[in-house]
Amino acid sequence: MVKFINLIQNFIWMRKIKKIDHEISEKLSPLYFMKPISVIMNIISLSCSWTICFPLYFLILLITIYNNYDKQSVLIFYHLATAEIIQLSIIVPLRYLVRRPRPVPDLPFTFLEKWKLYPFWKIYAFLEGWNRYSFPSLHASRAFLLCIIIYNGLAIYNMNGIIYLVSLIFASLTVSFSRLVLQRHFLSDVITGAVVGITSSFATLKYCFL
Repeated sequence: MVKFINLIQNFIWMRKIKKIDHEISEKLSPLYFMKPISVIMNIISLSCSWTICFPLYFLILLITIYNNYDKQSVLIFYHLATAEIIQLSIIVPLRYLVRRPRPVPDLPFTFLEKWKLYPFWKIYAFLEGWNRYSFPSLHASRAFLLCIIIYNGLAIYNMNGIIYLVSLIFASLTVSFSRLVLQRHFLSDVITGAVVGITSSFATLKYCFL
């Protein structure tokens, strides 16, 4: 399987994609070292990390319980949880198969990455070994997944509209862009991640219902 992946990566069109990836990464790299921009991009990126999204899912679950398992709230939680599982089942194997290094692996650690270096995080670090790799972007996937699931949830409450849709798409694109600025992913990682997120969410909405 590894030889097959390496063979694919040596195709002419794959080499062109990798060249474009590195060129864009190099052009955006100066932004990472501009402190204000880096801080803003980190905050934006954090909005689609598991440290924010998983508590959000739990909060939605608590709301459904508080509302005596209101059908609409249950449906939104069910879609979020199912889509999350689908995207992870796609991204984690892809990360291990492709094993693409991040654009700049030796960039300074974030707070959470430093935290994981302590002994009590060793088991967690082992289980999350796939996170060392870049392809595809989980943040981009989750951003577009949330965009579609949340918009569908708004529709359930008759709150859908072009303004909401444009706002959600803009937020998803901003999160994806932050991953490029922070040198955590290449452009092809982000695009593939977005496709995974969109596919996972539409598959959930189409085939997973209560």
